[in-house]
Amino acid sequence: MNTKKIKLLLGLLLTAGFIHAQGVLNGDFEVWSNKIVYYSPRDMNTGNLECLVRGFDQLAVTTMDAASGNSAILLKSQIAGKDSAFGYMLYGLPEENGVSGGIPYTDKPASFTVSLKYNTPGSADVIVLLMFKKNGLPISNQVFEIMGNQPAWKDTTFMISSLPDTPDTVIFGVAAANPFTHQFHPGNWIAVDNIRFNGVAQQLPNNDLEMWNNLDSEEPDGWNSFNALYFLEQKPANVTKSTDAHSGNYSISVKTSVLNFLGGVFDTFGIVTTGRINEKGYSGGFPMKAKPDSVTYYYRYNNSNNIQDLALVYVQFSKYDLINKKTIVVDSGLSLLPASFQWKRVKIAFNPSSPVPDTCNIIIASSSLIFSPGGVGNQIIVDDMLFYYNGVGIPAQELIRPKLVIYPNPAQDKINVTLPADEYSELANWKIISADGKVYSGFRNLQKKDIQSVTLDISELPAGVYFLMNEETHATGMFTKQ
Repeated sequence: MNTKKIKLLLGLLLTAGFIHAQGVLNGDFEVWSNKIVYYSPRDMNTGNLECLVRGFDQLAVTTMDAASGNSAILLKSQIAGKDSAFGYMLYGLPEENGVSGGIPYTDKPASFTVSLKYNTPGSADVIVLLMFKKNGLPISNQVFEIMGNQPAWKDTTFMISSLPDTPDTVIFGVAAANPFTHQFHPGNWIAVDNIRFNGVAQQLPNNDLEMWNNLDSEEPDGWNSFNALYFLEQKPANVTKSTDAHSGNYSISVKTSVLNFLGGVFDTFGIVTTGRINEKGYSGGFPMKAKPDSVTYYYRYNNSNNIQDLALVYVQFSKYDLINKKTIVVDSGLSLLPASFQWKRVKIAFNPSSPVPDTCNIIIASSSLIFSPGGVGNQIIVDDMLFYYNGVGIPAQELIRPKLVIYPNPAQDKINVTLPADEYSELANWKIISADGKVYSGFRNLQKKDIQSVTLDISELPAGVYFLMNEETHATGMFTKQ
């Protein structure tokens, strides 16, 4: 048993934060959803990969609210705790102190026009960057700052400084913050479409933002995995739905796999958590209003690829300290699990005198020999996680989604959507799913009718029955497009 590596893993586990509610959230693993876990417009880079690693939402996403065609790109900014991130699109490579790379380009335009809509509260701004290079050196570099509120699509033309020579490379980018002046405001957003250089023939590839490479993953509701990073390396997901269930229809399978991300910083592991996964470890979880006596679950574990390896289940309770203004761990429990080819019940008891937490994070790992190649292929299957209070097991907590009021229904071009009073999100994204399972994502509030109502444009959807979900609040509803 490699105790040093177990200590390293436990060190990653001892962090905390915030997110859901009572019983173990989806602890029976019966509820799974297809999620777009990574957005990537073709021919350009975004910060979405960094967002995955840092535990942020995707901040450069496709939207069907386009100036023309079927899609545009929406860039957002976000704060999580003391950390912040912003979305960007870039024909080039981001560097710590600037940008590099670019794409071949040999015309000399005098201006360019972009279809934009945006909202930049306060004094923070968003930027458009344009750089021309020749023989690897910049011959023109301009940063255009954008501030204010432009709720409807508008073509904006920018003048280009006279180029002293014919370039061989161009870098173009848009960001939902100004990284050069460190101006940042959570809630900034800018939507971009139809980038075109004026008076010249050569244009940027995919300048209409119609071509995207989006990665979908079937994930257990309320749990998060590293599946997206495996997809980016053309490898199968290592957290999957299993029909080998202790009860019900499904359980969760976690398998130890190799991941070469960031040059081997991550090596071999299989992990799923009810919180967030980022470069600092694990944080977040689901809200708690009471302290359970214990948690039980059933597992099967095949460690035949390294019989010294142990799987683990870790449960952490935390509470926000109002006096010291930080989250503290108030109790935790760990079980290291040997091989078991039959379903085996495990109980983790908690300290009855510890404080009532406000958050619980649960982590399941298929290997405790993290960063060691010996456990590749080892697999744990878990089902029926229950919290016990005074000896009574509480069924799995389901995600309770508030209902949407949608009218007119049936509709032809637009629908009005009303949320419950405490569920309105001004910057909401919407997901629409057809009866045959096709997902249309990236819809945004087109018009704020009042504090709780918005209008969505559905004119591009084929006729049929659709399921609508607010991606921020998880409120749901159904409508028919005629």
